[in-house]
Amino acid sequence: MHLERGLKIAESPEAARERPFLNAVKAELYFSEGMYNASASLLDDVFKGKDFEKTTPSYKYFHELAADVYSKVGRNDVALQHFEAFKRLDDEARELMVNTNSALVAAQFDFANQDLKIARLQADQLKKDAELARSRNRIILIVLGGLALTVGLLGFNFLSLRRSSRQTIKANTQLSQANQALETALKARSEFLATTSHEIRTPLNGILGVTQVLLSDPGLSTEVRDRISLMNGAGETMRAMVNDLLDMAKIESGTLTIEKGETDLSGLLDDALSLWTDKAREKDLDLIIDRSGAPGRILEDGPRLRQIVFNLLSNAIKFTEAGSVRLSVGVETAGIGERLILRVTDTGIGIPSDKLDAIFESFQQVDGGVTRRFEGTGLGLSISRRLAEAMGGTLGVESQIGEGSTFTLILPLVRAGAAAAASAGASGGVFLIIEANPLTQSVLKSVAVPLGLPVETTASPETAAEVLSGGYITVALVDAAALGPDRTARTAAIAGLVAAGARGLAVTWPSPEPEDIEAALAAGAVKVIAKPISAARLTEALLTLLPESA
Repeated sequence: MHLERGLKIAESPEAARERPFLNAVKAELYFSEGMYNASASLLDDVFKGKDFEKTTPSYKYFHELAADVYSKVGRNDVALQHFEAFKRLDDEARELMVNTNSALVAAQFDFANQDLKIARLQADQLKKDAELARSRNRIILIVLGGLALTVGLLGFNFLSLRRSSRQTIKANTQLSQANQALETALKARSEFLATTSHEIRTPLNGILGVTQVLLSDPGLSTEVRDRISLMNGAGETMRAMVNDLLDMAKIESGTLTIEKGETDLSGLLDDALSLWTDKAREKDLDLIIDRSGAPGRILEDGPRLRQIVFNLLSNAIKFTEAGSVRLSVGVETAGIGERLILRVTDTGIGIPSDKLDAIFESFQQVDGGVTRRFEGTGLGLSISRRLAEAMGGTLGVESQIGEGSTFTLILPLVRAGAAAAASAGASGGVFLIIEANPLTQSVLKSVAVPLGLPVETTASPETAAEVLSGGYITVALVDAAALGPDRTARTAAIAGLVAAGARGLAVTWPSPEPEDIEAALAAGAVKVIAKPISAARLTEALLTLLPESA
């Protein structure tokens, strides 16, 4: 009679949330007394409607108990399912302990397991009491035990959430402080590099000026001239290193600019070769140039192009002990434009395949040990690649150990005098670039110029509206980040540009979702270009927007 009253209390609405735990404890009691069918019936209720692949860690012990019970009653298929669920929860608990961040969650599950063990001990005590007298006290203890377990779990979860929140706030604060310290350190390093480079270059230019004046004296003896030439060559090398340091500071601070102008390519190549002829002769290397396919005068940033060629020849001669260094220049057709192809090939030590990317990182060399044979800062190739990208091109390498390397520079080619002809043939059309960052403006402009339309730039969508109102813009290019912080703001800005007169509007969008592309096109954009994107792929994408007359 008392047992029946206790069971009715356990089945009341107030105890509904604890009923699975109570039934599980009752099932264990029945199991320990050999009442396997009764135990299995209770466990059927406990797991009714439960997905064994999604049960929570609080059911781990119940799965283990169920596997034993169903094995006893001959329901081996169900027992196997419970054992697999138990093993899954056990594996998940172990996996959660792999890293520090998961330790808190694992502790929560461990705490739950400890509470379940306590419940098992209480059940054992109840079993002993039941053997003496099946009384009302056993039911009361079970109900109280279930309530205590629930309250304990709720309290632990609350404390865990508070502790996790405090730890998250602390971690975010520390991360913010670390970022500020890193930003300060990078700024200080860039300022130091720029200041030091300027201070060194001033006296160095004086030294080089004096050596060049001395070398122009026809009365110098051969011995003295050789010594001064050696001094001048060392000074030129040092000046190149200082320029590299200064350029690195400009690149990191975002102040590097590309200024294109009419450039004598043939004279530029001669200047670069003359600086390294003596060094190649000292190492008994053949320094060869093939410019049969090179144009005469081009529109390009001559000093930056000379710097890239200087660095490539410097590396080739430095890492070549015997054989030759070859510089070849030619032109390839790309869409409606042309590309300048410049290759420097050597017969040097070669580069391991796993270091082909690393050599373009700052302060990196193939022979990077303390006792390396080859001198240098490791900045030349890094700066050369960044300059090439800022000029709208690429710099790559192919190499085999012991056979040599080939560095290939590819730049969009605009022949001197061709820009005016392109403008005249475009029927008044203009390519508009909407970009606030001056460096990014220069890069995009170097990509757009070879397409055959004159290029204009503006800093924001607001200022672009005035330009678009003139009605002479053929293609406009804008980055999604300049249009707003989210999809809604960006699509509204796109619609505004189209309404202002943007007939062919292309939007570069960082890793766009299909919904982003659909919304941008619906707002009036004609093309969404996913970023990141190389200059070559951007050129291909923009070519599809040009009218055939361009």
